[in-house]
Amino acid sequence: MESNVNSVSWLHGLEDYFRFKQQHQVADHCARFLKVLYSENKGHSLKNVFMEALPNNFNRDDVQHLINFYAHTANSNDNLKLKEISSTLSKIFADYKLFKTINKCYNGTIENLEICDAFSRGQVQSKIWMTKELRKINIFFDNILVIGSWYGQIVFYFDDILDDIGYKKIRLLDIDKTACQVSDTFFNYDKLAEYSVKSVVSDINETVLHKNGYELPIENFKTGATFTEKFLPNLVINSSSEHMTEDWFNRIRHKSMDSPPIVAIQSNNLFDIPEHVNCVHSIDHMKKKFPMKEILFEGELQLSGYKRVMLIGKP
Repeated sequence: MESNVNSVSWLHGLEDYFRFKQQHQVADHCARFLKVLYSENKGHSLKNVFMEALPNNFNRDDVQHLINFYAHTANSNDNLKLKEISSTLSKIFADYKLFKTINKCYNGTIENLEICDAFSRGQVQSKIWMTKELRKINIFFDNILVIGSWYGQIVFYFDDILDDIGYKKIRLLDIDKTACQVSDTFFNYDKLAEYSVKSVVSDINETVLHKNGYELPIENFKTGATFTEKFLPNLVINSSSEHMTEDWFNRIRHKSMDSPPIVAIQSNNLFDIPEHVNCVHSIDHMKKKFPMKEILFEGELQLSGYKRVMLIGKP
């Protein structure tokens, strides 16, 4: 988790996400909500920007009651009506899966702050950064393994960022079963039919690794059915390496694999967060922790209040 996450972090992050995609109308909506939330006269500001922002081809009567509801409640003490905002965005942009997904999450059992963190500005900018650099290395990665995958939201960036990154299968590993269920139920539900994208409850350090791939315990969360899948990735991503030791990397490094993968790693310098057990000060510090035979990219990204560090290469 980032240190500066608050209840509107996801709106800042999504504004950046859609600006990068050059979908400025959507980004403008996020910016307008933020403008209202920070306004001293929320009722007046909200009604004005909402009426200005509605698409011409949208049936305004369908959301007039929501506009009035906002205008009535925006000045209350509970002035961050984020569930209502996510619901409204999902109605206005009905063709956008991301808004539908976030709205379902807000109306489900997920803690609001976790969604805010998952789509905070730092998280979004970090994922965009990784996607852009991976795209320069290859446009198709066949099998992708994501370690510490959280809600599997990284798939959005592969599928939906300007020039997409192609893949055959993605496996999303996380030790948190709830996070994996959220990924399958909300974020990547449309890719479950053929298991092109599937979340896996597993500790990467305890997952069996052979020269021809990992043995992944695949579970259908609805039926409880399980089977073991042999999975040989040609790209391994760990964008949350600050949460774990280097053991996962050393297993890859010292294992003679049939097809050695490219490994993309991100960490940060947020040492004060208790669950961060393996932060780095700099890219030089990261290269010592994760020595590569061939470095394909190295760099640092300054974000608000902290620094993200990224290393991509062949162990």
